[in-house]
Amino acid sequence: MTLHIVMDSVGDMPADWRERYRIHVIPINLHLGDQVVPDDGTLTREAFFRWIEEHQQIPRTSQPSPEQFKRFYERIAQPGDTILSIHVTSKLSGTFQSAVLAARDLAERFHVVPFDSRGGSLMMGFMARAAAIARERGWSLDRIVDHLKRMRERIGIALTLSNLEFARLGGRISGPKSFFASMLRIHPIIELRDGRLPIVDKVRTRKRATQWLLRWLQERYGDTPLHLGVMHARASEWAHELAQRAQAQAHVVELIREPISLALTVHLGPDAVGLVACPHDVAL
Repeated sequence: MTLHIVMDSVGDMPADWRERYRIHVIPINLHLGDQVVPDDGTLTREAFFRWIEEHQQIPRTSQPSPEQFKRFYERIAQPGDTILSIHVTSKLSGTFQSAVLAARDLAERFHVVPFDSRGGSLMMGFMARAAAIARERGWSLDRIVDHLKRMRERIGIALTLSNLEFARLGGRISGPKSFFASMLRIHPIIELRDGRLPIVDKVRTRKRATQWLLRWLQERYGDTPLHLGVMHARASEWAHELAQRAQAQAHVVELIREPISLALTVHLGPDAVGLVACPHDVAL
């Protein structure tokens, strides 16, 4: 069985994982005014934030269409191949459904298996890497999918925002009152729950936001060995501090610090930071 592993660009991972683990990434569409740009790295983070500052607008995103998926699958695979396609939570995006429609249209030539991560960012990266390692070990497709389902139940995400306007306009996060929260310098705390991103708490300072995330990590995972991701949007110093403190407190066997993809930054805004915790026993 020739198995190709795909994820969309809402997922994050270290740059070398693509080649090392042979992971394909289909870009989400970024809308900068009337211009549509694929989230494939051609638009730099510097150019992205410069566009926002110059135009005083917040970009939008859209999922790849079924036709875009079909062209992508046809480019990376040969007839008869199997494609495992891992996607951002279907409760906040139509990307997974586009993959499902493309899979149906291509059913006579390819075996495409869309998988709903019910998450995003480094959660998807951990899943794609695990699938790639399992592929090298000779696991069956069913066994790989079952393992991803276990990962989906065990991986946790918690993050905090600084710019509420992105979250309000993006519509992916429930209920932020952006104007008053920004005036009061409130940092909402968001936790992934059942594929959604509800605000579960609010704190007044960056220090308290950091303390909340570290307490969440300890209360949820204790001494469990973890592969820990620290994600951030233009907040590298804060992410570095959070990573150091998390590593000192938790049983971290692997630490990854990565910028959030532009597709996700559109909805979280600059100065967002968060933790993605994957227990070692499911990380492969």
